Formats: sequence, structure tokens, C-alpha cells
Amino acid sequence: MATTHSFPAALAKIQDSQYFQIELEDKGLKGEADGGYVHVRPRHTRKARRTFKTGFTELSQAEYQSLLDFYDVVGTYTKFAYVNPTTGATHEVRFNKAFSGKYKGMGGRHLWNVTDIELIEV
Repeated sequence: MATTHSFPAALAKIQDSQYFQIELEDKGLKGEADGGYVHVRPRHTRKARRTFKTGFTELSQAEYQSLLDFYDVVGTYTKFAYVNPTTGATHEVRFNKAFSGKYKGMGGRHLWNVTDIELIEV
């Protein structure tokens, strides 16, 4: 794996499992014909890519800033190493879209929830 960036290890350890899920890409290409027949073939020969969805609850201001700084470096166009928290396997991914943070702080506590992170294998 020739990636130069890695998802921040400190953040990887505190992912909220209620937001973690994996979706597989549908490789099939389907076409319907007369008489109700359906023609199916693979779209390509590579293995199905995975989309990892994850999130965080109650990130401190420093942790949230770390996530923002990492996103500023890689954006949605640079691949990086991501470790699947359930298997420990490393995947080359990129952000599929920008995420949003929701402020949850109160008083002197500055907390953030980020629940819409999507990473897609490259």
C-alpha cells in the first residue's frame, strides 16, 4: 500500500460504533428485455468496493480540530489508510463527501458530534 496519509490514530480509537457500517458496491449491470427477461453481467472485474460509514459523538474541540485539519490535507481527492475498527484490516480510502459537525457544547464544554463520515475504497 503506497499511501502517505493515515486516518488519525487517536480519532480511530474513539469512533462511535452506532454509526459504523459497511456497504458493498453493486458490481452488476442489469438490463431488462421484452418478455420479462433480465440480462445481468458484471460491470467490471475488480472486487466490489466498500463504503465505510462512521461517526463520532462528543468530540472535544481539540479532537474536532484534528479531524478538520486532516480533512483539510486530504479533502475528497487524496487516498489515505483507514483501519477497519472491527477487523483491524487496513484499507486505502478517500472521503466520499464532506462531513458536517454539529455543536453540542454547553457552558464551558465545547463538544462536537460528527455522524456522517463516508469513506470509499479506491
